[in-house]
Amino acid sequence: MKTRLVQIGNSRGIRLPKTVLAEAQLEDEVELKAEPGCIVIRSARRPRA
Repeated sequence: MKTRLVQIGNSRGIRLPKTVLAEAQLEDEVELKAEPGCIVIRSARRPRA
């Protein structure tokens, strides 16, 4: 899926569709990691064993 960066105050961001968030099982808190050429978004909650 392609999307555009949008201006949010002095920052830039993306809007994530509800269906994408549900499929990825993301909730309110996520971890961000910058890697060359990409940004990784992961759930901040660790799955229970």
